[in-house]
Amino acid sequence: MTREERKEAIGVLENAKNFSYDEAYTKAFDLGIEALKQEPCDDAISRKAVITEIKKWWRTALDAEGSPLICETIKKMQPVTPTQKRGSWIERFNEDERWLMCTECRKDSDIAHNFCPHCGAKMVE
Repeated sequence: MTREERKEAIGVLENAKNFSYDEAYTKAFDLGIEALKQEPCDDAISRKAVITEIKKWWRTALDAEGSPLICETIKKMQPVTPTQKRGSWIERFNEDERWLMCTECRKDSDIAHNFCPHCGAKMVE
């Protein structure tokens, strides 16, 4: 899903939420909006792609008897929803020096980046 599609979907849910008088629907709309606002994460990979690669590797390296067991194990693994870490900069002072510390990883930076250069957390005010 592209960012534009996510923005459009958020707008549709926000609009629908305004016409909902049921608390359960309102909560569901809020959860959907929050999920759509999450930035993609580079750590997540496709289960289908992993299984395809295992099958390719297994055909070339070994016999195919172990491949189905590994693929079934991967299919049964708990799915994850990748989320973007969020943090903020805390100003720190030491005599004449001023620096910033990320609230997520607690590492220092001398410049207030939009993302922490150490852990990748998105900085929010």
